Amino acid sequence: MKKRNLILSIIGGILFVVIIISFYTTFSLDTEYSIKSDRYKIKDSNITEISPNTNISLFYQYFDLENCTLKVVDDSNHELTDGYIPNRSKTLLYNKDKKVVATYTNIIKGDINEDGLVNQEDLNLFGEYLIQKDNLSLDTFDINDDKEVHINDLVLLDKTINSDYQSLTPKEKNYLLQTSEITRIIYQIEPSIGKNTNLIWTSLDPTIAEVDATGKVTGKKEGTTKIILTTPDKKQTSEVEIKVDNTIQLSKKEGIAYIGGDNLEIGIKAVDYQDITCTPEKTEIADCEIKDKKLILKQKSQGSTNITVTSKKYGSQIFYLDVMSVYLNVMPKYLCSTPGNAQLITVSAMNSGPYSFDISDNNVIASAKMQVYNGRNMLKIQMGSTPGRATLTVKEGHGYQSNIVTIDTYQISIPEIGGITTIGSDLQTNVSGKNLGTLTCKSQDESKATCEIQGTKLIVHPLAIGQVNITVENNYQFREENYTCGKADYLVLIKEAKS
Repeated sequence: MKKRNLILSIIGGILFVVIIISFYTTFSLDTEYSIKSDRYKIKDSNITEISPNTNISLFYQYFDLENCTLKVVDDSNHELTDGYIPNRSKTLLYNKDKKVVATYTNIIKGDINEDGLVNQEDLNLFGEYLIQKDNLSLDTFDINDDKEVHINDLVLLDKTINSDYQSLTPKEKNYLLQTSEITRIIYQIEPSIGKNTNLIWTSLDPTIAEVDATGKVTGKKEGTTKIILTTPDKKQTSEVEIKVDNTIQLSKKEGIAYIGGDNLEIGIKAVDYQDITCTPEKTEIADCEIKDKKLILKQKSQGSTNITVTSKKYGSQIFYLDVMSVYLNVMPKYLCSTPGNAQLITVSAMNSGPYSFDISDNNVIASAKMQVYNGRNMLKIQMGSTPGRATLTVKEGHGYQSNIVTIDTYQISIPEIGGITTIGSDLQTNVSGKNLGTLTCKSQDESKATCEIQGTKLIVHPLAIGQVNITVENNYQFREENYTCGKADYLVLIKEAKS
């Protein structure tokens, strides 16, 4: 008892959150039988990612089966028809002749006493087993999936089952369905291990879209409604918008094809795929055909044209096609470097001629030239002597140009190597450099010190005796994306204040 209490006292005060992400798995026995799940992981002879408090009837609803059926049984092979899925129970897969073709073990991590729940009793048993190293089943006890069973697993389980739900986040906020189309709402919830993650689902208008107990949504009639997701304790909610629209849909509305290159294939979404046709506005530029629920575009000559995809019953959509004789693409579209440095980046091209280069500032970008590196066409960019932002455009002999590459070069430093201070006495130092973006700082040990940036000034707040490294990062924004370009370190030594 004393050992168990010691284990449980160690657990207290440590906080850990796990995020579970639902995903789609498939297991095919052969060409005749298959079992799929978009919630559970099916691997080897186990079914994992099962939430505690999962009703057996709900468990069945998370599987898509072909030419087979499922049955959950206990250790004595007796069928279980109600109540919760017990940990380490079996799921039997039967073929259409009622013969067992596969057997899986159902794994609920942390359910030590195998009653389908995860609670304090399981924690107590976990502590005892951890001390005794007795009958440890890796797939049940290994909470953090590191292939070992240790105190970290016990701590993680304790903190997750005793924490409130922290967040509930749908993977997508908007869904487009057609009548009778079915999709499942995928979500993230934290914490998850040891928690019941089977949500409460509500449709605000079931006449437009229905939702079942597993989050499977069915379009009923055209219109817009919302599906509300709620955690079992009803403290966390989220919502997604469902639009039911029966007009024909294309996976993309525009695209580029290149003479001599591959044909374009565009996905088509429709209630009824009968009598769908396509018509190019300019047949001299491209032909089209409908095949296997796809729009196939066959480019013929340079130019632009509209392709109209029509369903007699569900309307039409227009696809805008550009056909080009030359393909030229330079990647990446943004990079950062330092003055005097050289960078090699990839150039993809088709039917292109000799290259020329347009540089917006030769002080930032000194030169650019093509060269072959390990059998690949690469663009070598030589940086100039001045920090700043400049752009580079590659042009080929026919007059076609690539995307514009934006380049930042920078200088960043902290004058002092480091600083010495005492608890409660802030340190300040200036960050110097040229073409600095947005500065941020990070303490490598926030139990010893925290930090903040004010303009170009680094301020360190010492908290405990010891030494800690503070990293200052230089960040730029390009097309709403943030890039970290350059950093400087500052070592802080914290001593005890003299009385």
